[in-house]
Formats: sequence, C-alpha cells, structure tokens
Amino acid sequence: MDYRRRQEEKNTEEEKSTEEEKRRIQKKRRTQKKRREEHRRREERERNGLQKEKNTKEMVNRRREEHRRREEHRRREEKNTEEEKNTEEKRNAKEMDYKRRRTWRRWSTEEEKNTEEKKNMKDGVQKRRRTQEKSRTRSKCGEEEEQNTKRMR
Repeated sequence: MDYRRRQEEKNTEEEKSTEEEKRRIQKKRRTQKKRREEHRRREERERNGLQKEKNTKEMVNRRREEHRRREEHRRREEKNTEEEKNTEEKRNAKEMDYKRRRTWRRWSTEEEKNTEEKKNMKDGVQKRRRTQEKSRTRSKCGEEEEQNTKRMR
C-alpha cells in the first residue's frame, strides 16, 4: 500500500512538474513572440517614418484620391438605390392603378346594372301609374259624360 501510494504521489508530482514545465515553456514562447512582434513593429514604424518624410505629399494625394473614389462609389450606390426605390414605387402605383381601374370597371358595370334596374322599375311604376290614371280619368270622364247625358235628358 505504501509503495503504491508513494508511486501515485510520485506520478502526480511528475505530472505537476511536467504541467508546470509546459506552462513555463508556453509563457516563454508568448513573451518571445511579443518581443519579436514589438521589434517588428518598431522597425516598421521607423521605415514608415522615413517614408512619410519622403512621401508626405504623395500620401496626402493618395488619401484624397481614395476618399474621392469612396465618395463617388457611395453616391453611385445612393443613386442606384434611389432609382430602384422609384421604379418600385412606379410599379406599385401602376399595379394599384390597374387594380383600381379593374375594380372601378366592375363597380361601374354593377352600378350601371343597378341603375338600369332602378330605371326600369321606375319606368314600370310610372307606366302603371299612367295607365291607372288614364283608367281613372276614363272612368271619371265616363261618369261625367253619363251624368251630363242624364242631365241633358
């Protein structure tokens, strides 16, 4: 038992030491990598600094040109989106107009039918009234004539 326990402790210590060793190595690598990166950046800054002194006018012109290109591109994009929006609105307006006309046509034909039916009904009623009035006047005329004839007799 003691032997096994000692072996396990020994193994765990070795594992711990190897893990610690790995951590130390990783830490060293990280620090070396950072140092290399800083060194590289420093050299680049020095090179760029020298180039900036030489090419400040060129850099300024290049930046202006890039800015101008970006602005033109942005304007073109805005114009295109505006045109697309306008064409979409026109298309929608045409569709709505077409639908409106179609429904108006349907509505107007229905309306015409309704007005014709109403007109026919009115005409029928008026004809009926006229005929009734004529018959009444006839009967009245007939009665008056009869009365007149009776009086005359």
